[in-house]
This record gives sequence, C-alpha cells and structure tokens, in this order.
Amino acid sequence: MRVSTDVRYEQEYTRATRPFASLARTWHTALGPGYDLRLGLAGSVLGADHLALSWGLGKAGLQTGGMVRDLQLTYRIHY
Repeated sequence: MRVSTDVRYEQEYTRATRPFASLARTWHTALGPGYDLRLGLAGSVLGADHLALSWGLGKAGLQTGGMVRDLQLTYRIHY
C-alpha cells in the first residue's frame, strides 16, 4: 500500500518550488514486512530548468542489516 502526494513534480517541470512525498508499507510472504519513505522539493531555479532534491529511507524484508538511506539531486535544463 502506498500513499503519495505530488510525486509527479520529482520528474515534471514546475515553476514554483513544490514539496512531494511518498510513504509505502510492504509485505512479502516469505521475507516479511518492509517500508519506503521519500520526501523532497522540486522546482525551477533559472527559468527553463528543473531541480529536484529528495531524501529516502527504506527497508525491505530481504535486508537483515537495517535501513537504506539515500539522497538524490537531479538537475535538468529544458531547451
């Protein structure tokens, strides 16, 4: 099950700076419970560009060592 808000802004152009978020609870019958969380901001810096910065945290049932954390920065120029 996943609950998300405005995740399209992570990839699509938006002039204003906009937040996005996604939260998921997963379950694998053999591997057990897991989860995924992603929070971020996306927007335009110089006009015809796209900047997205997001932070993620997740754990799958297969992992025994703990959580996975990641930081993503994406910058694109549209011409």
